Amino acid sequence: GDDGMAALSPSYSDGDGVRIEWASSQYIQFTPASNPFVARPSTCNGQQSCNILITLLDFKTSDSSLSSWVSTAGGAWLCVGASQGWDTAWGIIPMDHSAWSIGCNSGGWAERGAFYSDDNFGGGWVGVKGNGQAKA
Repeated sequence: GDDGMAALSPSYSDGDGVRIEWASSQYIQFTPASNPFVARPSTCNGQQSCNILITLLDFKTSDSSLSSWVSTAGGAWLCVGASQGWDTAWGIIPMDHSAWSIGCNSGGWAERGAFYSDDNFGGGWVGVKGNGQAKA
């Protein structure tokens, strides 16, 4: 829903690390620069500024593609997508990301990162996806 991960907010303290695990040994871990457990923004869609972007510090992942993308871009963001977007609710994206037409990605499954799909597609972890790969 549009409340996103906000229900977890009371459990978060500044400086806490976050680790996402899937499959048997895949992971992404980081320390967010601010509380990542926030409601999805609802003021606009289609621009970078319509999403919440949280800088990720101490970024590590078991996925070699994601690691390379983030390294090349000079870092990663947690993108909490605008509620008017309909593909992805949130994503972990390289800082050189440039496609924002429907939240944290764009039509034609543009851009790359690790994504959690919007309720429109049933919601749920999608994983690491490149340009042109479905993110929901």
